[in-house]
Amino acid sequence: MLTVAYVGFGNSVIRYHLPFIKNNKNVHVKTIFRREEDRLLPGEKERELLYPDLLFTSDFNVVLKDPSINLVSINTHVDVHYEYAKKALEAGKNVLLEKPFTNTLEEAKSLFKLAEEKGLIISCNNNRRYDADMQTLKKVLDSGVLGE
Repeated sequence: MLTVAYVGFGNSVIRYHLPFIKNNKNVHVKTIFRREEDRLLPGEKERELLYPDLLFTSDFNVVLKDPSINLVSINTHVDVHYEYAKKALEAGKNVLLEKPFTNTLEEAKSLFKLAEEKGLIISCNNNRRYDADMQTLKKVLDSGVLGE
């Protein structure tokens, strides 16, 4: 079972992540970390109430110290990708980063090196499955015109 914590709770998580994994029996979303200032914005507490099975926290250590969480998906502004990813890797968590991966090549290389040293996986996510070009490619592949 893959147990996931999300860092961030914007459109990426709500529209592109949660709807596609909610019925996957092999994936359990457990926790969502959000900065307290984001949680205090108008309407944000109400959005959290739409997901009563999820633990919302403003303490990143809740994610890092939970032994059941084995994947941290970071869906925030790129300026904090490196910071959160490094902490998650150091805590023994696999990491999925939204694009852009990091601000610099040096940061990216550092994260890949750390993941390798820890025997963990770090990867970049770019969900394009519903873009027109991906839908056209899917139709062509499904048609069998190209063969196997």
